[in-house]
Amino acid sequence: MKQTTKNNRVRALGQQSDAEKPVRRTWLPWIFLAVGLCISVQTWRLFDRWEVVYRARPQSVTGQATWLPLIASAVTLIATLLIVCCLRRIVRRDDENRMARLEQKQSMEKLRKNEEFLRGLLEQSPIPMLIETGTHEVVFLSRSFTKLFGYTDEDVRSFNDWWNLAFPDDAYRDEVVKRWFEGVQRSLLDRAEPEPMVADVTCKDNSIRHIEFSFSSHGDRTLVAFNDLTDRLERQEALRRAKDEAERTNRAKSQFLATMSHELRTPLNGVIGMTELLRGTALDEQQRCFVKACHNSADSLLNLINDILDFSRIEAGKLDLHEDEFDLGRLVEDAAELLAPSAHDKGLELLCSIDARARIHVGGDRGRLRQVIVNLLSNAVRFTDEGEVLIQARVRRSYGEHVVVRFSVTDTGIGIAEDNVGRLFDPFVQADGSNTREYGGAGLGLAISKKLAELMDGQIGLESEVGCGSTFWLEVRLHQMDDREGKTAGGDERLSGRQVLIVDDNDSSRQILTDQLMAWDMATETAESVDEAMDIIARADSMAKPFHIIVADFSMPDRDGCDLAESLAHREDLPVVLLSAFDTMLDVEHQRQLGIAYCLAKPVKQSELLEALTNVLFGDARSADDAAHQDRRPASPAKPSKKEKPLENTRILLVEDNDTSRMYATTLLKDAGAEYDAVVNGQLAVSAVREKKYDLILMDCQMPVMDGLEATRRIRRLEQEGKLEGHVPIVAFTASAVKGDRNGCLEAGMDDHIRKPVGSREMLAMINRHLGDRCMATAAGGPSPANEDARLTDATDVTSPIETEVLHERCMGNIEFAASLLKEFAQTGLERVEQISQHALEGDADAVSEIAHSLKGAAAIIAAEDVRAVAAELEASGRSGDLTDALDAVSRLRAEMNRCAEYIQDSERQPADPPASDTLELQIEE
Repeated sequence: MKQTTKNNRVRALGQQSDAEKPVRRTWLPWIFLAVGLCISVQTWRLFDRWEVVYRARPQSVTGQATWLPLIASAVTLIATLLIVCCLRRIVRRDDENRMARLEQKQSMEKLRKNEEFLRGLLEQSPIPMLIETGTHEVVFLSRSFTKLFGYTDEDVRSFNDWWNLAFPDDAYRDEVVKRWFEGVQRSLLDRAEPEPMVADVTCKDNSIRHIEFSFSSHGDRTLVAFNDLTDRLERQEALRRAKDEAERTNRAKSQFLATMSHELRTPLNGVIGMTELLRGTALDEQQRCFVKACHNSADSLLNLINDILDFSRIEAGKLDLHEDEFDLGRLVEDAAELLAPSAHDKGLELLCSIDARARIHVGGDRGRLRQVIVNLLSNAVRFTDEGEVLIQARVRRSYGEHVVVRFSVTDTGIGIAEDNVGRLFDPFVQADGSNTREYGGAGLGLAISKKLAELMDGQIGLESEVGCGSTFWLEVRLHQMDDREGKTAGGDERLSGRQVLIVDDNDSSRQILTDQLMAWDMATETAESVDEAMDIIARADSMAKPFHIIVADFSMPDRDGCDLAESLAHREDLPVVLLSAFDTMLDVEHQRQLGIAYCLAKPVKQSELLEALTNVLFGDARSADDAAHQDRRPASPAKPSKKEKPLENTRILLVEDNDTSRMYATTLLKDAGAEYDAVVNGQLAVSAVREKKYDLILMDCQMPVMDGLEATRRIRRLEQEGKLEGHVPIVAFTASAVKGDRNGCLEAGMDDHIRKPVGSREMLAMINRHLGDRCMATAAGGPSPANEDARLTDATDVTSPIETEVLHERCMGNIEFAASLLKEFAQTGLERVEQISQHALEGDADAVSEIAHSLKGAAAIIAAEDVRAVAAELEASGRSGDLTDALDAVSRLRAEMNRCAEYIQDSERQPADPPASDTLELQIEE
């Protein structure tokens, strides 16, 4: 059985054929056994013969025959059996030895085949490698090794040969060998995978390859693998060069964009500025129409240029969003106010409806959000020939610190076919190509709006039907700064229960007014016409439930709001508040004759409506003269009259190479009473400041010979060297639209930045910002009677560092409380600025952040937006720990704070307004 098992084992192990099987001598023991039996028989016979021969059979003592023959045979048999056992053991041992030798031979053959297989794999491997022994003998080189380096087995017999061939330079070879053995030792000590080593290897053809070495030890053998990084590094270098080239190209494009912006805006500045000045001269009706057309065309071209520049920045990924805190409701109302003249020129009703929950302070990019809303409104006005345009703001949902707001603009225009909706937001595309010619526009506004909405983590869309109008909507997520509802949302408790009649032929307008007045707990009734209103008034009087006030639209069919006011002129107990478009605003004398208590421009802001109701109902109604001052009429050209010289006693240097822009600016400066000099490049400007002291410099940035930035640097250097007296404010007067242009101007040493095209009001406001009291000197004695009626609130908004209207709303109309806040701010604000400056010099970022945060909050309370913005910038710098630009920001903060302090001092010196005015105004001469 055992023999059979072993035979099977041999067969299974080697799988030999029968001819290859070893000869098994299993028959040998049986032969010996047969021989033993034969010997035993012969022995028995031999004893029998011996008995015959000697004739005497052995007898025992007892007389019986002996057993000697039997014993002899038995002994012989036993000996034979022993011999057979020994022979079987010998045969078994011999078989085992034979099988062991066979297994060893087979194992060696298997190892040989495996070695040949592995060697073949290594030979075919694309990774160059070699194997060395503990004695540094190289026992294997792969074909890829020879292919890469050119060295063969004949060249590399030991690892030392490799070192000498690969690194012919002795010093470099010593360095590489040292790094190699240090890596080996670290891997042995740390019992970790060795780190690869990189070196420049010299090949057989003397070329240099950048090679990465890695090794792995197994017993006394070490496998060294080589990774050729040369091609990868060349690709990386090519990629780097391509990246550098792309960046150079991008810089060239940016420079081209800046240049084109300058070249486009500079002549536009001349066109807009000169037409604005021309509008202020004596013109007949036809000439005024021509000038208006030129001005509107220039504005349209400017808007198109701005759209193209914005779209280019968005497509290039260069447009960044900046988060700031702002009043959401006010932003929507301001956007509607901006488009109101265009809408009213076409006879459209522009309405604004803001949910009370949307009247909150939020954080986001105010400018870009306003841009999208204005784009949607502008499109609606452009493509609507009759009817109305309604903008709404609603809070969809709020969670945590975020709020999702939905803005919608609904019009009664031409509508859009469903198959054109999908491509409407593509750039340079309109719903119908023919509309481009009929309505104008390049088709960029909606594309930009979509991109901006996506950047603000929002979405934009529309619902439309041909012939029935469209509704464009925008949803954005904003940071909810607080949950306060302004005074316009909360109303005035004194209005509760008051009876008001709304007279308006527009259904949407009536509904908006009704919702707002009912939110203030007022009892409302509505009428669609003057005749219906008169009937309702008569019925209310007969029921002894007279109305307390009437809010009437000016433009209505048949009889308008003026007819209604004239019919009720005898009713002193029933005042009329008239809502009118810009172009139909009544003059003061006409309002007085008709008995109109208050006149508001449409679209009506809720804050203005609330102010009108409270002033009229509670005995604080202003006269028609005062009410007229609040009319938001179109801004007339800001050319000062002969009596108005706001820049008298000032000396200004104008640096401008463009003839038209220089003519416009010098005309404006001359009319404002300034003494000025004009030069055409920066080099002449530097020479001019050496010869004469100027109060302010208006510096163009891009000029021949020497640009404005270099000229500013040289002027600042002269000031530092003591060659110029004091610090002269320099305002960048440029047409560049490239992001970061303002920072570049400030880094060069300029104090501020104003971008072309610039209006006369904006330029005078900028000059006033930096010259302060010097500009106000002529107004110190108070405004002349002729100028009293010219103090429009929009001019105040441009130059005032504090928004008094907002401050009064926050103080609930308490003028004394507002004045105390201003006084406290003036006293502590400058101290905080100096503290911030000191901590910035010391590098104490935490202190800068803390004090700036406190100042930001105080400025926000009194509506000092410029101070708040710079303080917020310093707070952010302090939080980030980066005070690199802090000193520049401190300088700007100090300038803004000085403006506020001067503003507050001037307001304190002026006589208080009568209680009926309930306002605190700063007398500003234009």
